[in-house]
Amino acid sequence: MGDVGRLPRAEQRREHLQRQLDALKTQRDRNVLGQFATPGPLATEVVKSARALLGTPSDKTAFMDPAFGTGAFYSALLEVFRADSLGAARAQTDSSF
Repeated sequence: MGDVGRLPRAEQRREHLQRQLDALKTQRDRNVLGQFATPGPLATEVVKSARALLGTPSDKTAFMDPAFGTGAFYSALLEVFRADSLGAARAQTDSSF
């Protein structure tokens, strides 16, 4: 995962939680279940690309992540977008989280 000393505190906690969850199952088990963790820097680049494609939206930006996990994309969203430009944020969550 990232260079922890440079990450915001919330992202440090998210990455720590991801490591703990990953340790509960083998890589094979996670693959069989379709559980994949997106690295924070990759999520940030994807959100930056989406932001560039959106330009300056006239309405607030809505966010939906059907596979929320520990929230790598949500964390990236909060890093890339201004809080006052965000509308609803929705996620489907697994009760084991």
